Amino acid sequence: TAVAATTTIPAPTASGGGGSTPPSYGASGTQTAVGATSAMNVDVPDGVVADSVVVVTAFVDGAVTVSAMPSGFAQAPDSPVAVNTGGAGAHRLYVMWKRATGTESTDGTYDFTLSGSTFRNAQAIRYDSVVTSGDPWDVTNSAESGNTGVSASPAVSDTTTATNTLLVWAASNWSGPTAPAWTPPTGFTERRDTGDAHVSVADLVQAAAGATGSITGTCTATDKSGAWLGALKPAAGGGGGATASPAVLAGVVAMPQLAVSIAAAPAVIPVTVAMPQATPDTGGTNATPTPAVIAAVATL
Repeated sequence: TAVAATTTIPAPTASGGGGSTPPSYGASGTQTAVGATSAMNVDVPDGVVADSVVVVTAFVDGAVTVSAMPSGFAQAPDSPVAVNTGGAGAHRLYVMWKRATGTESTDGTYDFTLSGSTFRNAQAIRYDSVVTSGDPWDVTNSAESGNTGVSASPAVSDTTTATNTLLVWAASNWSGPTAPAWTPPTGFTERRDTGDAHVSVADLVQAAAGATGSITGTCTATDKSGAWLGALKPAAGGGGGATASPAVLAGVVAMPQLAVSIAAAPAVIPVTVAMPQATPDTGGTNATPTPAVIAAVATL
């Protein structure tokens, strides 16, 4: 026969390492010189190392497309944004990305090829602490103004599914006045607004998964416009799971003959212990726990 004893121990504590860190802006390369040509050679940003994610945004005039990309690059989902195709002010806003291998020279360029000679410009931006495998984009969205000239970029929005993402917003305006010409969306930090200012790029950390809300920036020019929004996923963080403390584990191991039942609760873990029947002492009728049992109770 056994005597039932009940006690509580602290709830399991989270293991060390914490959660993931949001991606962060690293550096911007020099904007590609504007002009009409079929080559688009984009300066490599400083500090590119293995697993850096490089995002290239480009304005390409008319119906011309990017026909070849350097090794490792891919179109981001919802890119290119084709603005007012076939009409006045038609252009494409490209967002392309690459996970760096660490072999890139910051003195070099990423060399893209266009389907024809046209006005174009581009810039590469380095982001750090991004997920190190697979598609880095959690969600994306794009919009364009059609045949309407606007100063506020078309609104874009989405609903992130991951925590600690970095929202990256890009927008174009066909008129492209002299920079600085853009006011980024509320709360965003601008990363690109140089040269002819055809394109602006800005970013913002979104800590909680959920709706981004409607996002728009403003240009000093009024013309055909496109916009793109993506959420970069963070690199995986260390730990984060709930684990019992070493002291609790040691207590369980120290009492192999005890039957322990544990049910998790928000604050404590109830522990029911079936203890051996106490044995009477030889000097009287009162039952007294043995020293081994007393030690076990003290351990809990």
